[in-house]
Amino acid sequence: MLAENGESIEFESYMVPESDLEEGQLRLLAVDSNLIVPVNTHIRFIITSTDVIHDFGVPSLGLKIDATPGLCTLKSVFATAMLTNPHLRGVRD
Repeated sequence: MLAENGESIEFESYMVPESDLEEGQLRLLAVDSNLIVPVNTHIRFIITSTDVIHDFGVPSLGLKIDATPGLCTLKSVFATAMLTNPHLRGVRD
């Protein structure tokens, strides 16, 4: 996805620590900043790491990628439906 000026959009989000969870938030799925994806949009995720293997996931897109040091992993998806339930899958590869 590109911004209006043509630059790539970067996004960071972190899991909410278990001690900070509020009622209704799911452990290991609650994050500090939600990603909102437009419907009928191609999205390309480029994932990497600089230190150790990390996991990147977007459960509502059915996406789980390992971020490996020194390796860029590319995953493209097409969001086909508005998702309101984090357990629904609305994309096709």
